[in-house]
Amino acid sequence: MSTATQTATQTATQTATQEERDVTQSELDWLYGQLESMERAGTGSPAQSVKHGSFLVARDLLANGFGEAGKILSIDGIKRALSDLGDQSLLGRVQEDTDYIGTTDPEVNKKKLRTIIRGLTRNDAGEKIPAKEFEKKLRNLYGTVLTGHPVFSKNEKTSGKISELFTLLGSGKNDDQTQELIKIKQKELLEAAREPFKQLTLDEEHAMSLKAMENIHDALGIVENIAIEVAQEEYRDEWQNINYSPATIATWLGYDWDGRTDITWQKAMEFRLTLQRKMLGEDLPQRFEQLKNTLGDEAQKSEVGRLIDKISDTVAKVDGHIEFLKNYNPDEDPSGEILLAWDDQVSAEREERITHPSVLIDPLQKILEGGTNPEATKLLVHMRSRLTNHGISYAQSHFRANSAVVNSAAAEELNLRGKYSDKEMDTVFGGKITKCMDNIGEYKETDEVKYVHLKDANTVISKQHLMIRKITDDFDSHSPIRYLVAETHNATPLLYVLYHAQKLDIDKHIHTCPLIEDKKGIDNFKKIMGRLYRNTHYLDHMVGERKHSLQALMQTCIQFGYSDSGRQIGQFVAGANINRLARWVLKFHDDAVKDQAELVLFHTHGEKDARGGHPGGVVGRLSYIASRYFLYLAKKLGAKVKIEESRQGGDSYIRLGTPEACLSDITQTLEYVTGDHSDARHDIYYDESQKEEHAGLQAFFASAATKRMELTSPDDPNKPSTLSKMYNKMILMFKAFIPRTGSRPAQRKGGGETDVRAIPQAATITQLGSADIVNFGIPHAMKENPNVHEKFMRKSPEYQLRMAMVNSAMDISDPALLDAYGEVYSPGFWEKIARLENDQHKKENYRHITNYMQKFGDYAAYSEVITEIFRDHEDLQSKRQELDLPDDPLKDEKYRSAVEQKNKKRDAAHCIRLASIMKLFEYAVKIPDIAPGEEMDRETIIDKIMHLDMEGLRALKQIFKASNDNVQSTKRYAPLKSIQSDYRHLQQEVIQPIEEFMDIVKNQVPHIIMDLNGCVG
Repeated sequence: MSTATQTATQTATQTATQEERDVTQSELDWLYGQLESMERAGTGSPAQSVKHGSFLVARDLLANGFGEAGKILSIDGIKRALSDLGDQSLLGRVQEDTDYIGTTDPEVNKKKLRTIIRGLTRNDAGEKIPAKEFEKKLRNLYGTVLTGHPVFSKNEKTSGKISELFTLLGSGKNDDQTQELIKIKQKELLEAAREPFKQLTLDEEHAMSLKAMENIHDALGIVENIAIEVAQEEYRDEWQNINYSPATIATWLGYDWDGRTDITWQKAMEFRLTLQRKMLGEDLPQRFEQLKNTLGDEAQKSEVGRLIDKISDTVAKVDGHIEFLKNYNPDEDPSGEILLAWDDQVSAEREERITHPSVLIDPLQKILEGGTNPEATKLLVHMRSRLTNHGISYAQSHFRANSAVVNSAAAEELNLRGKYSDKEMDTVFGGKITKCMDNIGEYKETDEVKYVHLKDANTVISKQHLMIRKITDDFDSHSPIRYLVAETHNATPLLYVLYHAQKLDIDKHIHTCPLIEDKKGIDNFKKIMGRLYRNTHYLDHMVGERKHSLQALMQTCIQFGYSDSGRQIGQFVAGANINRLARWVLKFHDDAVKDQAELVLFHTHGEKDARGGHPGGVVGRLSYIASRYFLYLAKKLGAKVKIEESRQGGDSYIRLGTPEACLSDITQTLEYVTGDHSDARHDIYYDESQKEEHAGLQAFFASAATKRMELTSPDDPNKPSTLSKMYNKMILMFKAFIPRTGSRPAQRKGGGETDVRAIPQAATITQLGSADIVNFGIPHAMKENPNVHEKFMRKSPEYQLRMAMVNSAMDISDPALLDAYGEVYSPGFWEKIARLENDQHKKENYRHITNYMQKFGDYAAYSEVITEIFRDHEDLQSKRQELDLPDDPLKDEKYRSAVEQKNKKRDAAHCIRLASIMKLFEYAVKIPDIAPGEEMDRETIIDKIMHLDMEGLRALKQIFKASNDNVQSTKRYAPLKSIQSDYRHLQQEVIQPIEEFMDIVKNQVPHIIMDLNGCVG
């Protein structure tokens, strides 16, 4: 141990052993002081010590009675420290959200929107374009999709209070009344946060998604109204004939069956009808009532009244069907008679319900053509536009299945067995499917589709397509439904989805969409799209007329995912590859179909850097998925492109928590996607004439991907590398730090022990104080290509944007924390603690822990991984310091101060958890012997508790129940000497502390860290 380390340790130990402290000093302030003393001594710096200051303080707390009554950090004291730390972290999160979302002043954003939309009425020469051309430019500028991988760290009440507070802070108001209101909102937020977080159910997630949709709709309504007002000024004689449809809203929450078994067809149907109920029962009635009150003509009022009654009657019937779906139990209906009766009811009333928006649009258009007052005319135009764009559903629905499931169904139907390469899949399967589509009349389902068929369907694709058929037949024949095929590696699943849809006659109701989300999909993307575009059936599907749709232009949909690709080849390289493929497919699509179909690129990134969530605010987030060069290229080609992005629960829903926040988000989005990005063509990142630079950049990406693949081995998951095995073991060990923050399982059904999804993998490494995006790949590429990074950091704005994700991740991560977590599982650490301990009883306990650690072998298994991550981080920091760029955010005092404050809280949180883990181990080895015959033996329970598995604690509490009649038990136990046969003492002295420390480790600290670094969603 270095002299500096010894000095700092002695100082911390002397302070920690004090039985009393200044009563005016909070426990958290005391802890901050201990950490600062370590920092001053140099031991808090990973460059000078492998052990982080948090670890050293935690070790001293272990040695000096942390958690014991009367000590400076008793368990009650640590609870107070955690409470204070939680408050500080939560308020810091609010400030970050305020900075991220930008101004929430509606008037400021309305003014910007007016300028943005007026710009759409002009061409590049500043000349006004025709009204219909303006309508086309305005249409489908952007789309929001609320997706089904929700990760929540806050309950609904707390989420709402966060949104209210950052909306108020972002308003720009600074008067006394606003300042007082801010204090009130802060108090309300902290009170709401006192309620323990519980895992949200799918129903609760869905309810929160509906609230987010409501706020988006409110903001979109403002955008649409401004567009109408601008058109009234610019196109005085034509504005009434324009449809104003700038953006769309969609959701796949409840329709995503990729790896989920908890979503039944009834639940999916219930959620789909809820979307219709939300539009018809809440959104449209108030608009129609407003229109009725505005009209002067009695006949027109009467007609609107009739429509209101029609809407009300439809809502009443839809409510009844929602109730049926909620209560229907298939186990009580083995013969399907209940479903058949319901089917008859749905069919009998079909003509009475509104199933297409034209039922409302046509009468409104007649009223409009008959002449009305100016206010009513504007309302009519707005309502017609909304009905044309959104229809009678509050959001479009996205169904989703995995390509493996689709291919399995295809193999079953086509009677094809065995393993096929991607090329063979497309030639063998694809050829057979195409022949089937050539003769589709032979395969069409001619029998009437009934709900009982859903009950009996035995494949995911059959259930989903039958459901789509019933939705379009019975409830909504207008709103298009997207069918997403996850993990697309070849064209076959898309062709089979289309063929299967043709059989059920729903092919003109759906948009099939490949999801390119992993390395294999990225590598095969050009071949996949080439085969799809060459297939005449698929081409017709992309550009063919959809009679149900009120929109003239068809869509070609492609989805890019940032989770598995980021996990496999690294987010930095994955983002670059997706960016490259987006540019390629833009040109390819333009050459193939030109103006026959718009290209929709749907980017499913998350809220954190490991999943493509850029920290640079709304525009940074957008520019990462849709680069400025891409938008310039689309404009140059004259291609109609729509960018969609996912909002994946949790942090995203909070940022959509008020209409004002949504308006800010949409304003910045529209400003970005409609802006002039022509200067991006000079960026050497894209300038292909710079051949030497491009060759170097490609070598850089290839080097980073190759190194990263040592960790993930995506090319052959059956033969993982040694590093990959150790990394997976480490993730599985510390995955216990992640509370269940969503309804989606962390591991796939049927997957192996190491088959942990991308989201929990990234979340786990964040909980360990590191950041996935900086590990394995980029530092190696910098060493192999020493001049590339420096050249592009100095010359390329696009490269700087992407590297900003890496730098911001480095600023708030420290691999020495990860090293500290490894150390608590090191036998050597516990043996040294035992040697230094004078108390013989404690010495014996520490040696018991040493023995367990030797048996587990955890530390030895992943110490090499920790070493690699440590070196990566130091190499990145060293390269950053070498460049000494003038615009490094760390040179900005405000940014640097914010980072320091965040890391101060981070270190305190990790210190508490490290010390709690140590105490947890100390109490675990105090568990007495257990008689044979119980559900777990002593060794198993200790093993589980030391691996932070709640099952061990649950079994322990069950075996040693607190009661007065233990002496009459027929089972024999060997209690500790200090504990009598009454298990209430054991509960109080061992089991209760284990439970309290487990809660700190697995619940309280993780939520603080999620507030500091974001919930990975």
